[in-house]
Amino acid sequence: MATNDIEIFRGDDYSKPVNFSDGDGDAIDITNYLVFMTVKRKSTDLDADAILSTTNGIGKDTEHYQPTLGKTILNLSNTITALAPVGSFYYDIQFKNSNGKVKTLISGNLKIKSDITLRIS
Repeated sequence: MATNDIEIFRGDDYSKPVNFSDGDGDAIDITNYLVFMTVKRKSTDLDADAILSTTNGIGKDTEHYQPTLGKTILNLSNTITALAPVGSFYYDIQFKNSNGKVKTLISGNLKIKSDITLRIS
C-alpha cells in the first residue's frame, strides 16, 4: 500500500486518477469494481462520520472513466469540499472487486486549506 499526502483548498474541485494493473503492468477490467475514497477526522471514526467520501462504480456517485482499461477518476466536487472543515485529516482509497475482495490501494493525510475567494461567478 502506498502513502500519499494531498492538499486542497476548501471549495475547490479535486480529482484523483486511479489506475488498475496486474503484476505485468496490463490493465485490469474494473467494470464491476467499486472504488471508495473516504476522509475522516480520526482513522478510527466510523465511515458514517466521514467528512468527505465518494464511490465510483456502476450506479454510484461517479461511473468509472475507462473501466475496461482499468481507469477511474475519484472526484470531490466543489460543492462537497465547500462543506468540509479546514484542517488535516486521514484518507484512504479502497476497492472491492467482482469477487468481493477488498484492498486498500493508498492512504495518507488530506489537508484542507482555507479558501480566500468564496464567489464562483
